[in-house]
Amino acid sequence: MVKLNKLLIAILGLFLFAFSVNAVSQQILVEMEEYVDQQVLFNPLKTGAGIWYDTTENQSVYNITGYITVTNTNPAGDSMSDIYVSFDNTANMTLPTLNSGRVGTFIANDPSSGGLILHIPELLNGETSVWIYYVNTSAIKPPLNFTSTYSDSKVLAGNNITVTDTVENVFDNLGYQIDTCIYGINITQTTVPVDFSGIPQDYYFLPTTTTGSDATNVSYLFATNKTQNWVVWNGTCFYKTNVTDISYDVSTPLNIPAK
Repeated sequence: MVKLNKLLIAILGLFLFAFSVNAVSQQILVEMEEYVDQQVLFNPLKTGAGIWYDTTENQSVYNITGYITVTNTNPAGDSMSDIYVSFDNTANMTLPTLNSGRVGTFIANDPSSGGLILHIPELLNGETSVWIYYVNTSAIKPPLNFTSTYSDSKVLAGNNITVTDTVENVFDNLGYQIDTCIYGINITQTTVPVDFSGIPQDYYFLPTTTTGSDATNVSYLFATNKTQNWVVWNGTCFYKTNVTDISYDVSTPLNIPAK
């Protein structure tokens, strides 16, 4: 019998919020992007660990990085002076720092107060001011819930096992319930070999067995069949409570003695 080994999951998602300041036409465009990087080890034979995890997950990485981009989009080509941008619901983010472009100052600069105000003295037409911040992930649940189930916990050496992966949007920020779109979700899985007498024994994905509601958006590195890439819903918007899944077989190593 062969015990199931771990699969390494790297999940990258993107939130995008865009706001515009309008007179007769748009003068200033304010965009916010948040990138979520989460890495989880799944092992059905071990207990969970990490900030947010289920019983069989070891969450080793969970980071959220945000970018604020302020752009002068004045259609007449004019410069814009004394630009003020106000932000709410800031309690779980760091004070943004300048990443690139024109300088500015946070005249209200305590994120824990729940509000920030950014002042940019001037933006020439087409210029940007880009700011970076980080989110306190100990207070923010991961926006995606990824679950793996296995057809067996032990199989005969060399036999296949069926894995079903399910993704659900569980984004729970009450300030953004009107638009809970997460897009660009890219899930990469790489099999991890087991050691037998100092020689690594590999697991392999079986691409032709892939099924499920989102199977058409799964690809494999055919040179080895040890890496799977899943672009959920082909990168389009995945809203709160949306659920999708894939199933596939994994072949187990032949050269492991029965136990």
